[in-house]
Amino acid sequence: RQSFTAFNNLGVDLLFNLEKLYGLNDGSLELSTSYRFGSSLSQKYIGNVFNVQQVCCGATFRVVDVGYHQQLFDDRVSFRVGRIAAGDDFLVSPYNYVFVQNGFDGNPVGIFFNSPGMTAYPNATWGALVKGKPTERSYVMGGWYNGDPAIRDNRHHGLDWSMTGPLFTIGEVGYQINGLPGDEGLLGNYKAGFWYDNSRFTDFNTVARSHSPHSDRGNWGFYGLFDQVLVRFGERGSNRGFGVTGSLMVSPDRSVSQLPFFSTAGFLVRGIFPSRPTDVGGFGVVFGHFGNDLQDSQRRTGQPVQRFETVLEATYRLRFLGDAFFL
Repeated sequence: RQSFTAFNNLGVDLLFNLEKLYGLNDGSLELSTSYRFGSSLSQKYIGNVFNVQQVCCGATFRVVDVGYHQQLFDDRVSFRVGRIAAGDDFLVSPYNYVFVQNGFDGNPVGIFFNSPGMTAYPNATWGALVKGKPTERSYVMGGWYNGDPAIRDNRHHGLDWSMTGPLFTIGEVGYQINGLPGDEGLLGNYKAGFWYDNSRFTDFNTVARSHSPHSDRGNWGFYGLFDQVLVRFGERGSNRGFGVTGSLMVSPDRSVSQLPFFSTAGFLVRGIFPSRPTDVGGFGVVFGHFGNDLQDSQRRTGQPVQRFETVLEATYRLRFLGDAFFL
């Protein structure tokens, strides 16, 4: 089938600088809302699992972030607390936002198949995040969140502020190559992390047996992602150039993980034409392998068997009006 859909997001985001308002040094309050409407091309016509539109789901009005952010010791330590989303801070690469499809855009989507406690815009939950910077080029951060996926239901509009869910926790370390004042080399960011979700998960090995399916407590996984500029166009300090990005996610417990292996890879170019220095182009590949235990359970129940999905995207972003608008 061939068709056309549009899915839209109208966001209003407010940041209150509490230092200017009340003299609270390096403190800020974040408030954000979202209104979504439309229909998903993947859900309505294609039937694939990695949505071709990152803005694809949750058609309703909702309150998103209501959080407090504090920086300490010249930004060597910071924390966020309140109604926040883990995807605001973890599993983030600026290269991912060039792409439209959900495998890349926002956060690598594999984690959401294996962890119902992971949150990302426009969904938020009670959480706390602490980040430390041992050096100017490195950081360590950890986050703890209410992992109840039910609070994200459209009917709540982001206003179910209960705290009864299981714990979702995630940690990440990162290192930046170049990028500081005076650096002349090519910019690169390298990150690795670990997550644990204390939800209850269906054991696929017990589905469609002579007894009711069993559930196990907890699932976990680890990941890595990077982006690296390889070639610079133009003079020193120019933001024009060619770079690569990629991610790898592994959830080893295949008895409860829908997507034990997930990866992305992308090639991006910024300012390939000197007359359009802020245009960005890219080609990306997303691959996810569904677990063998999940496949066996689908065979036993007579469902279509999910083996893997691969998505390709080629994109070019034209910027206009001082980068205030792009197509």
